[in-house]
Amino acid sequence: MDEIIKNVASPAWWVSVVIVGILVSIIGAFLKDYVEEWASAVSSKLREVRKLRKEGFKQKIQRLASSSAMREKARFEILRNLIVSLFLLTMSVLTFLLGVFAAGIGVFRGPSVAVFFAPAVIVFIYVITGLITDDTYIALQEAEKIRENNSIENT
Repeated sequence: MDEIIKNVASPAWWVSVVIVGILVSIIGAFLKDYVEEWASAVSSKLREVRKLRKEGFKQKIQRLASSSAMREKARFEILRNLIVSLFLLTMSVLTFLLGVFAAGIGVFRGPSVAVFFAPAVIVFIYVITGLITDDTYIALQEAEKIRENNSIENT
């Protein structure tokens, strides 16, 4: 347990955790579509769900492009999700540090699963919130491109 506390106290450990987290996020973003395509090739039901999701995404882009109120609502949704994401990330780090501190002062006998499990659950929720934000952000960008193209054609 002392070795774990020493590792967590090391700045090198924290830097490596951040780097690994960023790499996993980037790799996951690239692999998501490939995994969906592979799974949809295996299952016709997944193929139908993927088709419906793409159609819904296109409709979302069209709604955003046609309404300034919808674009404002999307911006607020993105901002809200980013604030929630930052809160969850902060809570996961603080929960982990609290667990390490509690283990260090002898509240727990031996390593506690809660020290590692609770932050992992919070980070999982953080990732899901980030994926929701990414979808809305991409739709908003596409809607802005459509509006720019329409304004160029009208002039």
